[in-house]
Amino acid sequence: MIIEIGKVIEIKDGGAVVLVSRSAACAGCASKNACHAFGSKSEARIIVDNPIGAVIDDTVEIGVREGGLVAASFIVYILPVAALFVGAGLGTWIAGMIGIPVGGISAFMGLLFLGVGFVAIRLMDPYLKKKNTLMPRIIRIVEECR
Repeated sequence: MIIEIGKVIEIKDGGAVVLVSRSAACAGCASKNACHAFGSKSEARIIVDNPIGAVIDDTVEIGVREGGLVAASFIVYILPVAALFVGAGLGTWIAGMIGIPVGGISAFMGLLFLGVGFVAIRLMDPYLKKKNTLMPRIIRIVEECR
């Protein structure tokens, strides 16, 4: 399990928004520059499950299973790219069947399937949130502010 320490800054819908300092693991991550959209370069805001009822200003320990992290990464990164390639391949096949130039229809089908991949991820989101294996969760309160 990957563990981080953070501070609860907001409570929402049975979960919490936790502000965590970026760890040394962030330095080696290929997506480190994309994460700053969720905070500053030194901090990140993470939406987590809050099964223990932490409140604002509590310092908490959050964790996510490695398998959940790998599965979430696959869904977010690999699924759309795979859809893009399948669409482009299908476009190439269709162009060959009807005898038209490959480039335009292949690009169109690739982008269409990429969009379908993103829509599929959006449709899977409620199911994955219910499943709750991919979402980080508060494990324990390190320091209470009550």
